[in-house]
Amino acid sequence: MQYLVLLLVVVVVVLIFALSGNRGVDKIEASFEDVTDEQYAILKDSLIEVVSKDEHIWNQVGLVSSIKPHGAKDTVRVLWFNKVIRNDSYGQIAIAQMFISKKTVKDHDLHVGDYVSLRLDAQRGASINFQ
Repeated sequence: MQYLVLLLVVVVVVLIFALSGNRGVDKIEASFEDVTDEQYAILKDSLIEVVSKDEHIWNQVGLVSSIKPHGAKDTVRVLWFNKVIRNDSYGQIAIAQMFISKKTVKDHDLHVGDYVSLRLDAQRGASINFQ
């Protein structure tokens, strides 16, 4: 009887983790569904500007897909076309997520749907090149 109760608890915990994990995947896939053919072509055809080969840092065009409040900062998600990192998203659209101060977002008039110059660093993550 004890084993049955323990098994039931384990099954419930696994189901909770599985269901919560799928929600994140659904949100990411929804970001890709909103990309038009024109936006996809712009991302795919964007040029790569290598900043440092040794450190794997480059710039390329990104598309702001969401801006959501996160305390004193905003969570900004930017879509970009992966032509550099040979992983499971190589040759596809990928998402870079960063936290930017609300003041910076406002000062640069950043909105969903804007194209930005994205600085990608394979070791430190991504940032937007505000000029």
